[in-house]
Amino acid sequence: MEEPLLNYIDKRFIEDPSGGMRSLRRILGTDTTIPDDGLPVEAETSLWKTVTRGIDDGERLVRTYEFKEFKMLKYFLDELLIFQEEIQHHAIIIIDHMNVTVETYTRDLNTVSYQDIKLTKFCDEIYGDTRYFMEEDNEEF
Repeated sequence: MEEPLLNYIDKRFIEDPSGGMRSLRRILGTDTTIPDDGLPVEAETSLWKTVTRGIDDGERLVRTYEFKEFKMLKYFLDELLIFQEEIQHHAIIIIDHMNVTVETYTRDLNTVSYQDIKLTKFCDEIYGDTRYFMEEDNEEF
């Protein structure tokens, strides 16, 4: 069963200034109103850390990934390097034996931008793939 459209609407933008919830008749063409369901919603936790390297440096996002097998580390790096070329946004990558540390920020702005968030999500996705391959013990990989 599909979720109602109301679940995808940011309720903060349709609150009535008098404190109640405005009817969505004009927005959705229905008599449906949105109940108060405990907003605001908490963000999910992230393994990425926000750091600053020095007084004049802006924020950077940093995460270290640990690998148990070299072929998984190599797959992660290959995919990350290809993705960086595609989006023309490059991170600092440090390889220390079976650990890979990724540090990303937008150099022109000297802080974190949308491109950095995009890169972090991709890194997490690829790392998830490597963990899946390990669990499956895929010999063809």
